[in-house]
Amino acid sequence: MQATPGISPMMVLQEKHIRIIAVLISFALSAWAVYSDGIVNRDGILYLQAAKQLTQGQWSSALALYDWPFYSGLIALISQAAGLGLETSAQLLNALLFALTVYVFIGLVGELGGNRKVLVAAGLVILLHPQLNEHRADIFRDNGYWAFYLLAVWLFIKYYKLPQLRYALAWGIAIFVTILFRIEGVAFLCLLPLTLLFKRDLNLPRRLLTLAGAWLLGFVGLLLLLVGWVINPEAVMHNIGRLDEPLRWVGYLWHGLSGHLQEQAARLSQAILNQYSENHALHAVIAALIAILAFGVFSALSLVYAVLIFHSFISGTFRTFLAVDMQRIIIGLVAINLVVLSLFLLKMFFLTGRYPMPLALTLMLVLPFHLIALQDRWRMGQIRPLVRTLYLALAGLAVVAVCVDGLVTFGPSKQHIKMAGLWIAHEAPASARLYTNDEVVAYYAGRWQPIDYDGFNETLRQLREGGWRNFDYLAIRAKKHDKALETAARQAVGQEPVKVFVNNHGERLLIFQTHSRSNGRQP
Repeated sequence: MQATPGISPMMVLQEKHIRIIAVLISFALSAWAVYSDGIVNRDGILYLQAAKQLTQGQWSSALALYDWPFYSGLIALISQAAGLGLETSAQLLNALLFALTVYVFIGLVGELGGNRKVLVAAGLVILLHPQLNEHRADIFRDNGYWAFYLLAVWLFIKYYKLPQLRYALAWGIAIFVTILFRIEGVAFLCLLPLTLLFKRDLNLPRRLLTLAGAWLLGFVGLLLLLVGWVINPEAVMHNIGRLDEPLRWVGYLWHGLSGHLQEQAARLSQAILNQYSENHALHAVIAALIAILAFGVFSALSLVYAVLIFHSFISGTFRTFLAVDMQRIIIGLVAINLVVLSLFLLKMFFLTGRYPMPLALTLMLVLPFHLIALQDRWRMGQIRPLVRTLYLALAGLAVVAVCVDGLVTFGPSKQHIKMAGLWIAHEAPASARLYTNDEVVAYYAGRWQPIDYDGFNETLRQLREGGWRNFDYLAIRAKKHDKALETAARQAVGQEPVKVFVNNHGERLLIFQTHSRSNGRQP
């Protein structure tokens, strides 16, 4: 890496050290998360099962389980290369991806103009982010999407500043890897390069040429797809995975959006509204969607980060520290993220907590600059003593709250689920058939199947109509305030469970051994 003019090699080395130290801390945080809550999540089970099929060479079975298998393929590759178990390989991959997210976030802040103090602040911002740390023990592809999304943005900014082929290819490769983690990356491949049309230091022909360079690998990929379609359209359709999903989403937006919203408005009108308010049903639906989107973004940021980012915008930090071109890129990224989230929300009418994370990470890029601006105002005495004391107290509380929120889990423990599954795997014969309403139990018991484990009514039906008699063991997860399943299980089997596992919130997992197994009859 060459030293930037006007910056000493020692300063560049120190900036490297900031990123390296942050990466080492990230690995430590990931290790702590796995140690304290290393239980496979529901999505992770699917990825691990697909990876298992890939290690056995069963590509068709892996695609049948999950039709976007890049993340599972990486798990399988690490497992075979390092000789590790699939779960360990997945956690190692996650630690690497989180470390890459931390490294790239700090580097991206530097690319936006951050000095050494701002980079230190960037390291603290990304390492203390509670929502990011909350997912460190989860096995899911989103962490790869976040890491390569930030890397693609970093490389795009380099290309924006210096339109050379090497940066065009680097940006193209990074955004294609982003797409391999989540298909939503296609939106950034298509739309982010449009910001090059506003590059004022180039005339219009040069802008168009630069835009074509940013789309170069996209053109190549599309050409290869078209050639494959001409040669063997059936093979392309069979192996395309989710590549047609963006087109289906655009088609839905064009043809089905209005009807879908009207349908939801009609349901709301019938269920809640009366004759005096039914004309406002569509307005209520739209307002609810906006509220869901706003709450999702707010949750992804966390309270402390959201307040600070809001303050940075109203105080002008965004305009003060970022060049105009960089402001346009950030605004463009925010707009594209909002389009992607809105499309998903309009179709699915829900938004899980990790979906808005790319938008949150984008907004967080301005936060290190704002923190240093506040520090400078403090040092120069531009903040009144009373306000300074209040700031100090609130800042201390905020740091403690963020650290505790991200590193300590106060919610229900899931250790009882893992222990129940392991108990079944150890105690039940290999031929014993298991019925359970929790797939984590099935996974640790070694009896996972690609079925719906969450059907509350289906579980009740199995218990009340005698379907449980086809199984040798029942493992029923009953939440603290839901005694219906536990009662139905006890009444159906007619005996006490052979084992009960309870967590710190009173959730129970009951294991029953049926009469067929206890009487010695084999299934």
